[in-house]
Amino acid sequence: MICPNCQLTDIDKHEKICPRCGLDLPATQTLSDAERDAIIEKSLLKGKVAQLETREKGYLKLINQLKSYIVLLLFLLPISHCIFKKEPIKPSFTDITSHTLYEMTKQQLDYALQELATDRSDSVYLYVMQRGDFPINLSMRFYNTAAYADTILIDNTIRNDKRIIAGDTLIIRINPDKYIPNIQTLKKERLRKQK
Repeated sequence: MICPNCQLTDIDKHEKICPRCGLDLPATQTLSDAERDAIIEKSLLKGKVAQLETREKGYLKLINQLKSYIVLLLFLLPISHCIFKKEPIKPSFTDITSHTLYEMTKQQLDYALQELATDRSDSVYLYVMQRGDFPINLSMRFYNTAAYADTILIDNTIRNDKRIIAGDTLIIRINPDKYIPNIQTLKKERLRKQK
């Protein structure tokens, strides 16, 4: 039996009072399974509707708060711009230099100071081969022409450019037309100083 007031199901047929709400029950009331399922489905739907209504109220409350924050922001932004109007501080050259020097490791700093102390016309630097590097594309990268690919091979005593492995260190002239005697000795010295 089902209570018509609180929709409590599975009440014994011989009960005269609903155990939940205390309503007097008719003695002969019996429902079929289809009617009982319809009542259960109806009560479940009522519960879901109530749940959705409470969720909707929460969302509306949040939307109203957001609207008030946006209005407050639109009101305070021009006022704060007038009150706190300051010109941005431009970094000075010493700040940029100190920051740049701070970023460099000691090894890079020593190498940069050594390069600055040498004459740039006959100076060289070391290059670590990357994957896909060949003398021709290195010549294009450093000298904007492929004509000095053989110079790179000769300076590094490489007979076959296909034997250059990624990670090998090559010595590259800054001025490819300037002859540098004992370039291999210079390469060994530079490698030793970098370690």
